[in-house]
Amino acid sequence: MTPAVLKSISTTVHPDGVVGVARSHPALPTPPQITNLGLAIEALQDPGNLGTIIRTTVAAQAEVLLLDAAVVDPENPKVLRASAGAWFYQPMHLTPNLGDLLQDYQKQGLQIIATEPTAQHQYWQIDYCPPTLILMGNEGSGLSPILAKNWQTIASAFPSQKG
Repeated sequence: MTPAVLKSISTTVHPDGVVGVARSHPALPTPPQITNLGLAIEALQDPGNLGTIIRTTVAAQAEVLLLDAAVVDPENPKVLRASAGAWFYQPMHLTPNLGDLLQDYQKQGLQIIATEPTAQHQYWQIDYCPPTLILMGNEGSGLSPILAKNWQTIASAFPSQKG
């Protein structure tokens, strides 16, 4: 393949010299039961961030990654590159109404942990032994007010500013 052909079919400015074609990784048609750990994302916009989150959920052995309708397209080429192959392993479910789905999981007994930078609890203070779903929001604005206020447990990944 000539460099000109490679450049014309690649989605990057400076292709690495390798192009792959793969079958789509279809989203799960229904949300799965979570018996250990899951992650739900609201309104994430940066494809590189979603790819990184996918890599992290695979490393943490999360059973599912739930994505609301406002999240960047999980099949965006930048998501695929940033996931470094983890995209092919992580079960994902796209949901038009994340709030309703989270309430259904809560009724099933799941512990839902919302994340917020100013939360009093740090993420390492949470007991993750019960089935747990971690809820994260947009890069700039965090969780929407509706989702942020509905959960008893709120954790921060940032060190406490106290003392």
